[in-house]
Amino acid sequence: MGTPDHEPVLDFDIAVGDHVCAMYSGPAERNAILRPFLDTGLGAGHKCLIGLQEPDAPSVIRTLGMHAD
Repeated sequence: MGTPDHEPVLDFDIAVGDHVCAMYSGPAERNAILRPFLDTGLGAGHKCLIGLQEPDAPSVIRTLGMHAD
């Protein structure tokens, strides 16, 4: 269960301000990690920053069905 400062994401209790480094192999696994992280963070009104080694990062965001700046 989450508290105002902690949100459970992918079975981890991540606190506001925590940094997460997720290793993945392939786009499907990356998206399976990113989606709940972004859904939880953005849904709670937090700013989320992701770094992608992808030539077209906006296409990744579109693939996830999200809107971002």
